[in-house]
Amino acid sequence: MTLLHDTALRDAIFDVLKAPAPRCAVAFWGLGAAAKIADGKGARLICNLASGGTNPYEIEKLIKRGCDIRQNDRLHAKVYIGGGRAVITSANLSANGLGLEGDEVAQWREAGVVTSDVQPASEWFDEIWSDSNTRRILSEDLEGAKRRWTQRRSVTPPLPPLAAFAPAAGNSPRAA
Repeated sequence: MTLLHDTALRDAIFDVLKAPAPRCAVAFWGLGAAAKIADGKGARLICNLASGGTNPYEIEKLIKRGCDIRQNDRLHAKVYIGGGRAVITSANLSANGLGLEGDEVAQWREAGVVTSDVQPASEWFDEIWSDSNTRRILSEDLEGAKRRWTQRRSVTPPLPPLAAFAPAAGNSPRAA
């Protein structure tokens, strides 16, 4: 097991997503997430549509690409399995989690572990996949998620890009 952070963590997650038939239980999916999954056929994904933190338009793209995707209103995990590896992390597949939107949004500092012992993560994923709280996504679920997504984005102030806090630019938060 290896601890990863920042770009090494992002690269490991993207490698898992390029593998055939990845399995991901990741609470929040943001703009650009669908493009990171190499082949939707065989992919099994779980998200949280209830809180307004998942971009429902990305979920629609994943469904159209053939991903088998479900929702669980209690999911907060970030577990990526594929290519003989599992990544367990704090990072959502989103702008803040992995910097999917470049400098447009400040990226959180994330960390996680990668392991080639995928059995425990796979067993946990299968348990969540089969859980009675995990269910198929219906069109009405997506419509409700679109309302929550729009509402949440209208009240969430955008974060400045990380470059705004670069000490070399004289913009250190402590300089204020």
